[in-house]
Amino acid sequence: MNILKKIVVVAIMTTLMIPVNAGTIKVNKENKGFWGYYFVTETHTDDFSQLNCTDPGHSRCKWIEKPANCPVDVITLNAYLAQIETEIDNGQINGNMSFAEISAEWSTNSEGITEITFEY
Repeated sequence: MNILKKIVVVAIMTTLMIPVNAGTIKVNKENKGFWGYYFVTETHTDDFSQLNCTDPGHSRCKWIEKPANCPVDVITLNAYLAQIETEIDNGQINGNMSFAEISAEWSTNSEGITEITFEY
């Protein structure tokens, strides 16, 4: 019985060590117009969310819905996105940042296509 208890304890400890709220958020931006984007779409699953912003238009590239299990609210996530956009506008076309609850990495290619990945 002692061995069975040890197995159960190890199984419980292993389960508790697996991160429950781990996820990825991707933002893809392409062909921005002077006023913003024409198409702004977001998709969500339990552990992955994506925001796509393309073609010249009048909409901002920002989240409307909170990604599932994301440790920050939509306002904070959009503020992080704006901070990264400022870095890109200042010439930092590739980089990464760590925030209290989430980390981000971004890259912009020679055609101006930007991909931002948040991990939590």
